[in-house]
Amino acid sequence: AAKIFQQRKSGWFVPVLHKLTTRLVALAARVGDHLGLSKRGKYIETVTRVIIPPFGLAAADRGTDIPDKRDATFFLANLLFKLYYDLDNIRLCDTILKNLEKQLPRLLEFPRADQTMFHFWRGRIYLTQLRIRQAHDELALAFDMCTNANYKTKRIIFIYLLSTSIPLGRLPHPSLLGYFSLSTQFSPLIHATRLGDIAAYRSALSGTWRSWFARRGVWMMLKEKGEVVVWRSLVRRRMPTMFSTSVKAPPTVMFTDILTALHVSSKDSTYTMNDVESMCCSLLDQGYIKGYILHSRSTLVLQKSDALGFPPPSSVSIDSGTVDGEDE
Repeated sequence: AAKIFQQRKSGWFVPVLHKLTTRLVALAARVGDHLGLSKRGKYIETVTRVIIPPFGLAAADRGTDIPDKRDATFFLANLLFKLYYDLDNIRLCDTILKNLEKQLPRLLEFPRADQTMFHFWRGRIYLTQLRIRQAHDELALAFDMCTNANYKTKRIIFIYLLSTSIPLGRLPHPSLLGYFSLSTQFSPLIHATRLGDIAAYRSALSGTWRSWFARRGVWMMLKEKGEVVVWRSLVRRRMPTMFSTSVKAPPTVMFTDILTALHVSSKDSTYTMNDVESMCCSLLDQGYIKGYILHSRSTLVLQKSDALGFPPPSSVSIDSGTVDGEDE
């Protein structure tokens, strides 16, 4: 197939290549599943080596033929993304993205399915790199482009979109969770996030569904980035009864009040005032809270604004990094 694709004016071969590579990937998966996990990777690596040459030809083609070799570019790229995730070799996905740079201006000319899956995989890659806002934007595009007729695919996209939404404080309506049969997995996390319930949030991630989240590569991200929003909610929920009533003075929250709430929320009485101060410093440093700490009075002084020092989590810059140790 690669030899045929090397020939000039071989754009006519794109539909054939589409079917061949799709069946080859499916066959490798079936054979690998039959022989066991230890040998599955070997077959997937073989398929990857078969697909890379035609992908390189398609991505680098400069011809003007109709049909065009480049028509196979994003379809083959999406297959390679899937295979690299199966191999847990995510770093090679960056190489594919770089090879696609010259084709990106033409993305809208490709089939809707290719566009949808490209946005999905790029979102997955950004998510693995903890570029959460970028991941959310890509996954939102994929979700909007995927038709309701493709319920299974749309549900998969929504799982990752929802996982990026929680650290950004964009919590969905329960009916949407119900539609995709994800209430059991995500409702406890979302409820705990809204209430600032640290113990409930940790329980939802460490209980029955921990392996479910880990298999999808989102457990560590939800644990590290999602819990920060829970801490923010914990402090924010002290505001209705604890802010200063003075019009001129900025709103304040005493560390003792936060500590009491922390003991209840975490179900851990070992937390101290130093822990509260460290937590507030972290939230201030990351931008989840606007204000400053008055050490002499052990008080959190919040910014005088309509948001009372609590900007939307979606406006906060989230640090990047790579999530390791999760089974994709």
